[in-house]
Amino acid sequence: MSWLKNKLFYWFIGKEAKKLAEKTPKSWRTSLGGLGALFAALGAILQPLFDNDPATNPDWAVVSGLLALAFAAFKARDQKAHEEEAKK
Repeated sequence: MSWLKNKLFYWFIGKEAKKLAEKTPKSWRTSLGGLGALFAALGAILQPLFDNDPATNPDWAVVSGLLALAFAAFKARDQKAHEEEAKK
């Protein structure tokens, strides 16, 4: 692991993302995208619930789309990982 990846990437994301990245070490870029989509979905749920307006509700179409994107990104692989396997 490079110094930049060790110090900056894991410092911003935390220990859980480190565990996730260790499970899929060749596809950390898509895993990071999936984690971002997951956080966006969480924000799309929590923001309307805590805005002090009881009439607002989460937009479940947006939330479901973000969750589908997160799932797809966690299952996807980087092009770089495919190229490395093709060289072997």
